[in-house]
Amino acid sequence: MANEYGHLFHLRDGHWRYAGRPEHARRPWVRVLDPDTALVGGGERLLGRRLYRLSPGGTEDLGDLDFCNSSVHVELFPAERGVTYCNTSEMPHLNGGAVRFADGVRTVLREDGYKEAFVHDPDNTPLNDHPVRFLQFTRSHRAGAGYAVSPASTRGVVWGKRKLVRFDAGTWYAVADLPDREPRDVWVTGPAAAPVVVLVGANGWVHVRPAGATPGADRTPAAPPEPTPMRLIKVWGASPDKFWVMDEAGSVWEFAGAESRVVVRGLRREDVTFRDAWVAPTGAVFAVTDKHLYRLD
Repeated sequence: MANEYGHLFHLRDGHWRYAGRPEHARRPWVRVLDPDTALVGGGERLLGRRLYRLSPGGTEDLGDLDFCNSSVHVELFPAERGVTYCNTSEMPHLNGGAVRFADGVRTVLREDGYKEAFVHDPDNTPLNDHPVRFLQFTRSHRAGAGYAVSPASTRGVVWGKRKLVRFDAGTWYAVADLPDREPRDVWVTGPAAAPVVVLVGANGWVHVRPAGATPGADRTPAAPPEPTPMRLIKVWGASPDKFWVMDEAGSVWEFAGAESRVVVRGLRREDVTFRDAWVAPTGAVFAVTDKHLYRLD
């Protein structure tokens, strides 16, 4: 976990410890790679923004984030063999690009010079209306492979249909069109040969689909015992047949097979709105507002 000043905290065995603060990493973005390693990007416009890898061996400075300088939406995607990508939805009118860090070499994948700067059709044709730098919800499924959502529009600029995309050998490929709904979180699960993607959003939207061309289906959360906003912000789970979703009030539903049920009742307080959550290995759910950290039981 990180605060807006770049101070990082590590939870292990139920105890929090201070993990440090990379230089100039104000308002950081964090991508956890394993229980002891994380990517951290952040900084300030005047002092620069950089990417770091934190591990038990120390803090490694990977380089300048360049165009990945958005406070609105930034993705850090770890790919194969230590390659990391940074994407941003900031300033769509500029000819920027995703930033690739590989073997100590930093490359800005500008859209006027790199085919990899665009999502590709299965026949390897670049889709100019789907720049890689705008990908959202990048999720690693296994080493060197992952999925993401390519949005239909970014900050008022319409690009095309919202798509599920797949990462393979340095290139993102379009898999299928997605429903015309705005996802708030995405989770990928299942075996390598048959992964499953779950998307959640407002009005109790839960969409489950194979990570391929096969159409998906919406699932309906069970009616809550008391009023809750049903604006789903988080999904996680154990398998395609057992997963959980949470709304911004902290209500949690369990989906098991064809059934669903409320397992945690949310807070009925207008002054508490959760913006994110994560799950400890023990199964405890930690949720954050703009000012506070909560544990949900």
